[in-house]
Amino acid sequence: REFQTLAFSSAVASAKVEKKWNTLDPANKEFLMMIGLNAYAKDIDLAPLIEEFCLKFNIDKNHLASIVKNSLIEVLKFELNEEKAKCIVKAFNLSNKVLNNPEIQAAAEAFIIKMIYYGSLDRVAVIREVFQIPVGFYSSERFKVAARQGFIHVLELGHFERAKKIQLDMNIDSEVLNTPEAQVALSRGLVSALRNVISSPDIIMGTFRFSEDILASKEVRDAAKKGIIACVLEGEFGNAKKLAAHFKMDEALVKDLALSALRSCIADRNLVSRERLLDKFKISDAEARKAAGEGLSLYLKDFVDVRAGKSNSGPFNADNSLGYVFDIIKTYGLKEEVVASEEMRRGVVSLTRQCLTSDSLSAPIELLDYLGLKEGDLLGDDVVVA
Repeated sequence: REFQTLAFSSAVASAKVEKKWNTLDPANKEFLMMIGLNAYAKDIDLAPLIEEFCLKFNIDKNHLASIVKNSLIEVLKFELNEEKAKCIVKAFNLSNKVLNNPEIQAAAEAFIIKMIYYGSLDRVAVIREVFQIPVGFYSSERFKVAARQGFIHVLELGHFERAKKIQLDMNIDSEVLNTPEAQVALSRGLVSALRNVISSPDIIMGTFRFSEDILASKEVRDAAKKGIIACVLEGEFGNAKKLAAHFKMDEALVKDLALSALRSCIADRNLVSRERLLDKFKISDAEARKAAGEGLSLYLKDFVDVRAGKSNSGPFNADNSLGYVFDIIKTYGLKEEVVASEEMRRGVVSLTRQCLTSDSLSAPIELLDYLGLKEGDLLGDDVVVA
C-alpha cells in the first residue's frame, strides 16, 4: 500500500520509490503492478502518470493494455459507470480493435441489457456511442426479451413517460400491452404513480390506455383518492379536480377527500392555503369546523405522545405550538370542542406546562382565559399554573 501511494504520486520518479521497487522480488513486483495499475487505470487524470510509471519501471505496453482492458470491463460490469468507461477509452486512446475485443463487447452488451431493464436509455446511448456494438445484437432475441422485460418493469414502477420512450425506441409491439403480465404491471404502476401524483395527472392518465377493470379496481381508486389528497395538500387544487374527473368521482366524494386533506393540513401544520381549499371545494363553515376539530385533536394528541416518549414525530416548540393551537381554535370557533374533549384538554395542559417553563407566560394564560379554564379545571387534580 505504501508503494502504491508513492508510485502514483507526483514523485513517481523519486529515489525512494525506485529504491523500494528494487528491493522487491519479481513476483511481488508483478503483484503490486497489477494492483496499482488496476486501481489507477480507472482514473483518467492519472493516465499520463501511469504511462510515466510504465516507462520508469520498464512495464511492457501490452501488459498495460491488458490491465486497462480489465479495468474497462470492471467499470462496465460491476461499477455500471458509463461515463468512467467513456473516459478510460478517451484517456488511453483505445482503438476500435481493442474495443471490439469479445470480453469488452460482452461487458458493454451486458451493461445495455441491465440499463434497459431500469429504463435508463440515456445511459444506453453513451455506450452505443462509444462502443461499436454489432447491429445483430439489437435484433437478437436476447435484446428483444430484455427490452420487453425492461418495458414491463418500468411500467410497474409507474414511470409511464419513460416506459413509452422504451416502447418507441425499442420498437416494442403495442400488443405486448394486452398480455396479462403487462396488464398487471399497468395496474401496479398506476397505483404507484397515483399515490405520488401532484402536478402530472394528465401525463399519468394519458400516456397509456387503461382498461375499465383497472380503473374500477379498489386498489387503483384508493390510490387515486390518496393522489387527490396529495394534490390538495400541495395546493394543486386544479390537478386534484382533474384526477377526480379522470375517475368520475362525484362532488360529494371529492368534498370528503378535501375535508380529509384539511384534517391532515391542520394535524401536520401544512401551510397550504386553507381559505383557497374551502373555496375551491365549496366546503361549508360547519364542515370545515368539524374537520378542523378532528385535525387539531390529532395535532394535540401527537404533542402529548411526543412528550410521553410514545412518538418520534417531534420535536415541538411549545411556544410556537401554543400559538398555532390558539390560532386554529379562534379561526374555526373550536372553543366548545376543546373544552368538551378530554383528549384536547390534555393536549392544552401539556402545551401550557411546557410553555410555563420558559419566559413567555402571556400566551398560555391568554389561551386559558379564552377557553374559560382555571387552575384545577382541566384534568381532575391536574394543576395548570404553578
